[in-house]
Amino acid sequence: MNDYPEINITTTSVKVTAEIHPLRTIRDVRYRGFTGKIKTMWNWIRHHSNDYTFNEYLEKPVKYTLTAVPAKDISAYHHIDAEAELIKMLQEEEE
Repeated sequence: MNDYPEINITTTSVKVTAEIHPLRTIRDVRYRGFTGKIKTMWNWIRHHSNDYTFNEYLEKPVKYTLTAVPAKDISAYHHIDAEAELIKMLQEEEE
């Protein structure tokens, strides 16, 4: 149909880079924009108003953790069938 040659590209590795912005306090994370301010105030009123003043609450340190994506979610996020890809790689190595 067309005169263009077929090109097969296989990736062996992927480089991921990220810019890290340190999040030190609740003010850095949640207190952005009008809706962020309303949500932050509502959270303080509901959960922390007896323990901290609002300014103390905004200056509390933030705790966050990175979680790995479970193997079953790989196909959901990236449309990859991990088992089929592994079988394909093993077959290519045998050849």
